[in-house]
Amino acid sequence: MKEIFIKIAPEEAFLKLQAPIGLDIGVETPGDIAISIAAEIIAAKKGKLEGFKKGEWEDKMLLQNYTLRIVLAECNPSSEKVNALVELSEDISEVFPYLNTVLKGFQYSDKEKILTVKRKGHLITFRPRQIAITKLEDDKEAREVMEELKQIVNETYVNRGQIKPSYTSIPIPRPTDIYKLLPGTNCKKCGVPTCFAFAFKLTTNELDWKQCPLLLTEEFEANRLKLSEILHDGEG
Repeated sequence: MKEIFIKIAPEEAFLKLQAPIGLDIGVETPGDIAISIAAEIIAAKKGKLEGFKKGEWEDKMLLQNYTLRIVLAECNPSSEKVNALVELSEDISEVFPYLNTVLKGFQYSDKEKILTVKRKGHLITFRPRQIAITKLEDDKEAREVMEELKQIVNETYVNRGQIKPSYTSIPIPRPTDIYKLLPGTNCKKCGVPTCFAFAFKLTTNELDWKQCPLLLTEEFEANRLKLSEILHDGEG
């Protein structure tokens, strides 16, 4: 290990490593353990290891615990997707401006302490002691998404000194702007009667643009990319 390490960092940095090697961030899988080891090596190389002594990571975490429950979508109880409501053990609102930067927030109100982001097909709303997540397959996916969010919250909190906070929101697109990018055939293949009705449901996040088969064709590629951009879903 030493021979490998000193090839990428000074030998004095090697002496700062602690046994067992790897930052104590609660990892279990081989892949995550490898990441924790790499993180400790990088911290030692950069002279930042002092802030991450064994057992101190938990003390730096803003979000410690939570309880999660699955709920049906109120606007569409017959939907195959479910939502999750997560009650938090701590008030995490102080990290919202930094999360707004990191996650490229969709809507943020510093006064109301509400941050909404779009991430991997989910609409996620952060409140001081609650997180709501939409469009989940089941309880398993809900817990996987929440564990990822917990990690993002805590990493953002730890690194907030290097992140420029954002207090702005992205303008909400109008149904008419979205409608102009749709095929306009009223084919009903998306599950609603008209393209304009589909456009309206896209603005309220009730539907996903990928539910329109024509948008997935080569003919509408330019429209698809533009639509993805104004809906801020990061997909195209």
